[in-house]
Amino acid sequence: MLEVRRSEYVAAGRSVGLTGISLFRHFVLRNSLVPTVALFASLAGMVLSGTVLVEATFALPGLGQMMVVGAINRDVNVIQGLTVVFATGVILFNVVGDIVVAWLDPRIERR
Repeated sequence: MLEVRRSEYVAAGRSVGLTGISLFRHFVLRNSLVPTVALFASLAGMVLSGTVLVEATFALPGLGQMMVVGAINRDVNVIQGLTVVFATGVILFNVVGDIVVAWLDPRIERR
């Protein structure tokens, strides 16, 4: 955020007459949220995939535990189905993150 506050477009916003909260909201916040949203979208997908490890470690019921039991019992259909569910979740988080980044960043083309 400090890097964005020193950028040229914030200085241009000040020269137009924007001050305080309007300058922060229109110039600083939108441009500083772009990398944060992209990072959180990627991390959310990793957290979803990490449920297998957490549920197996702490014996919590859920899809991760179901995948571990399926692997122990060599139930290929359960493993394949849950892999598709987890992959769909990761893809969904990334797509939503990309849509939010495209909405926040005016430099990205919308087709």
